[in-house]
Amino acid sequence: MEYTDDHLSRIKDDAAYLIDEAEALSYVIDSVPTADKAQGIKSIAEMIALIDHAQQSYYRPACERLYSVPEVNEKLTDFNATFDAGMYETDDTGKLLSHISRNRTGFLNFINELQNDELRHTGTVNGEEVSIAGLLEEMVTFERRQLREVAERILAIDKNINKSQKPG
Repeated sequence: MEYTDDHLSRIKDDAAYLIDEAEALSYVIDSVPTADKAQGIKSIAEMIALIDHAQQSYYRPACERLYSVPEVNEKLTDFNATFDAGMYETDDTGKLLSHISRNRTGFLNFINELQNDELRHTGTVNGEEVSIAGLLEEMVTFERRQLREVAERILAIDKNINKSQKPG
């Protein structure tokens, strides 16, 4: 895919938006039980932790490698396969959100130092030709999907809590 300068700017802005999302989420997340989960699905806290894990174990290393090595042929393990909720403080969602913001700030510092031509740099990751911009776009799409699911779950839990508290 050919990336225009405007498109690259939007990708950087989208990547930065996670910090705002984490802050906004911190205001509503305390009203719901984030560690509760049903059989076979991740808890809200685990869904949030997976965002950080994906960034730290897959997207950031892949982007840094594409930037630093002229010929990249990288094999990275799927972040879903390496995710272990026990590595995160899922009982303290506030800390988890703060951790995500801190990690994203560090990653953004790297991203914002890159020139647009560097964002377009390509290499092979897990057998696919991909650019740094493409990886960032994939990361943002994943995060938005996760955050949408988190928001839907919070709304459903909040609705159930309010319904059970109504007199009647």
